[in-house]
Amino acid sequence: MKKIISITDYKDENLIVSPEGIGVYLSGDEEVLSGVGPAAPILISPGSGSVGVSLTPTLDWNAGGGAPATHYRVELSTNEGHLPDIIDTTVAAPATEYSVTSDLALNTLHYWRVSASDGGPYSESSNFIFTTLDTPPSHSVNFYAGANGSITGDTTQTIADGADSTPVTAVPDSNFHFTAWSGDNTSTDNPLTLTNVTSDMDTTANFAIDTYSVNFYAGANGTLTGDATQTIDHGSNSTAVTAVPDADFAFTAWSGDSTSTDNPLTLTNVIADLDTTANFIATYGVTFHAGANGSLTGDTTQTINEGGNSTAVTAVPDTGAAFTAWSGDNTSTDNPLTVTGVTSAMDMTANFTVNTYTVTFVVDDARHGELVGSASQTVAHGGSTTAVRADAFEGYDFSAWSGGNTSTTNPLTLTNVTANTTVQANFVREFNKGRMLSGSRGGADITFDTDSTDFSPARFGTRGRIPFRWNFPS
Repeated sequence: MKKIISITDYKDENLIVSPEGIGVYLSGDEEVLSGVGPAAPILISPGSGSVGVSLTPTLDWNAGGGAPATHYRVELSTNEGHLPDIIDTTVAAPATEYSVTSDLALNTLHYWRVSASDGGPYSESSNFIFTTLDTPPSHSVNFYAGANGSITGDTTQTIADGADSTPVTAVPDSNFHFTAWSGDNTSTDNPLTLTNVTSDMDTTANFAIDTYSVNFYAGANGTLTGDATQTIDHGSNSTAVTAVPDADFAFTAWSGDSTSTDNPLTLTNVIADLDTTANFIATYGVTFHAGANGSLTGDTTQTINEGGNSTAVTAVPDTGAAFTAWSGDNTSTDNPLTVTGVTSAMDMTANFTVNTYTVTFVVDDARHGELVGSASQTVAHGGSTTAVRADAFEGYDFSAWSGGNTSTTNPLTLTNVTANTTVQANFVREFNKGRMLSGSRGGADITFDTDSTDFSPARFGTRGRIPFRWNFPS
C-alpha cells in the first residue's frame, strides 16, 4: 500500500517538499495528495527552440493546475543555470505574461522559466530556450499630408527598433492652419519626431481653413438682431446683423472695422478678426403747416437726426394772396424754407395775406361836377367798392365813366377788384338853344333836343350851302 504525503510544491518527479520545507524522495510506494499547492506553470511562448525572436519578446504561460497561484516568478538568462539572470521578477496572478522592455542581445541563446506559488514554495517549470534575431529589427514609418497642406522632411523612413524618426513639418496652404496628426500618432506637435519606434507607423497631418472672430456691438440707444458673435471662414461672409434704434432715435452708421451705413450689415470676404459697432442718434419731428389763403409743397412731416437739416418746403399763396412769413418754432421769411441744425421737435406755419388794391374815383373837371362817396378805397382781391355817385354841376350832365370802368351806371360799384384802378367821371355841357352862325349871312335860330348828346353836323346837316356851327358860351 502507497504512503500518502501532503505537499504544496515539487520540482521533479521524485522530490516532494512538505509544508515544513522538508524534501523527500518518493520510493514508488508513496502517492502525492493532489490539489494541495499550485502546479508548475505551462510555458507557451516563445516556444522552446524558437529562433529569430524579438529583442523585446513577451513571455507567455498558462497556470499548471492545483491550487491557484498568487504570483509567478519569471526568470530569463543566457545560461541554463540562470546564474546570473537577465530578468528575475515577480508577476502577480492572475496575469500570465511578462513583456521584456530592454533589448536582449542579438543572435543569442536564451533560457526562460516560470515558477508558481500561493505563498509557499514555488512550483518551477522546465526551461524553454530561444534564439534572438541576428540583425536589429526595423520599422517603416510614413508621414502623409491631408488636404490643404504639405509636409517637409523625409516622409518615408525606415527606423531601427526603439529608435526615433527624423522630424517632419506639416505646412498648411495659404489661409489654412495645421490642426493635428491622425493615424498611429495623434500628437499636435509640429514639427513631429516619432520616438522609440517599435512597429510600422502611418500618420497624417490634418489642416483646416483659417477662421476669424467677427463681433457686432450696439452703441447707446439701440440694439441688434442677428448673430452678434460669429466665426467666419477665410474669405467668407458673415450673416446679416440689423441695428435697431430705440424710440426717437435713428441708426446713423457702423464704426470700428466697418464704417458702412448699410442696415442690415453683411461683412463680406472676411480675412481678419473684425469688431464693428452700430451707432444711433436722437431724432426729432419737424412739421410744416399752411395757414389760410395758401398751401405747401414738399415733405410737410419730417423726422430729422439731431443736428441735421430738413428738406425744403415751399409756401404757395392762393391767387390774390401773398406769403408773409413763417410762425411757430421758426419765424423766417425764407421761401422755400430749410430748417437747419435741428435739436428739438418743431412746428411752424406758413402765413399768407390777401392782396389789396387802391381804387380811385376822379372827375374830368372839378368845374363840371363832383363825386359823392369814398373817392379812394382799399379793396381786398376779388372784393367790391362801396358805391360812388357822380353829380353834375348846373349846366352840365354826367355822361359816362372812363378808365378802369366805362359804364354809364351812376352811382357806380366796382366788383371783383383784382388790380389798382382809377375811374373817371365825365360830364358834358347842358344847353337849350344853339345858334347857327354862318359866315357873312348872319345867323338863324334853330330848335334842338336838349336831351340829346349828339350834336354832330351829321345829325343836323346843312341848309342849302350854309353849314351849322354851334357856339357854346363858357
